[in-house]
Amino acid sequence: TPTPVVTDGDQPDTPNTNITYSLVNPSTNFEIDPITGTVTCINGAGLDRETTPLVVLNLRVTDHGSPPRTSTTRLEITLTDVNDFAPSVNNSAVTLSVSEAALVNTGLLGLTAIDPDSGANAAVTFVFSPTNPFPALFDLSP
Repeated sequence: TPTPVVTDGDQPDTPNTNITYSLVNPSTNFEIDPITGTVTCINGAGLDRETTPLVVLNLRVTDHGSPPRTSTTRLEITLTDVNDFAPSVNNSAVTLSVSEAALVNTGLLGLTAIDPDSGANAAVTFVFSPTNPFPALFDLSP
């Protein structure tokens, strides 16, 4: 886990060099350890790449001097996808009529499927059911 690197030019071993980390914009999904500055996920169930692919946290570091001095930085967390959606097909059931004189490789139907996941998790493949009674008569083309 990456930890922010903070430097302080104050005289060592004074209250000015004691620092506290905090979030400027509190989050229900992330927290920061006030001593170490380690940002951790506290609510993974609240993360959803499909609705919020990027989480932005503003981090503040404050010294214990008098008056206290602060600095802020922006932390961007990109959420990666998990395969949490099933694909959907534009037709739930299709009935076709095909002439017995149809030529080989005659196109019969175009199907479309979508999957709101991203990358490899959004790839969709059509296959015939293992119980297809006519496996040699029909083919699926990408």
